[in-house]
Amino acid sequence: MGLKGFALTVDVLLAIGIASIIILALSQVPKQDHFLYLERVANDILLVLDKDGTLDTLNASLITQGLRQFLGTTLVAKLEIKVYNYQDGNFVLNETIVLVEPDASLGKDVHRADRLFVKFENNEVEKYSFATLLVGSR
Repeated sequence: MGLKGFALTVDVLLAIGIASIIILALSQVPKQDHFLYLERVANDILLVLDKDGTLDTLNASLITQGLRQFLGTTLVAKLEIKVYNYQDGNFVLNETIVLVEPDASLGKDVHRADRLFVKFENNEVEKYSFATLLVGSR
């Protein structure tokens, strides 16, 4: 009779061990999902700001308003826009716009998104711009 109790105890310990391994493995999933969320948010913010024409304005206050719409209270962002002119076969850096919203550090989980956009005037390219957006958690 003593051996039956021992076998049952080993089965229970084995089941607890397997359940612990599964729980530990699944506990790592939210970090990956959070990074995927930041990646999607960063790419979507740049896409929307480009498609609605906000980036083309190169107006810091308008771009900051656009960023605030997407960030909410849990995200922070740093946006850097480099504006180039094309002269004599070369790209010349005209200006750099750096916006941090809100004024805080980006935290430890950060995702970067990049987007090239071109501003047209009278059916001709006026400026070439490169935007880099860093989005992080507070």
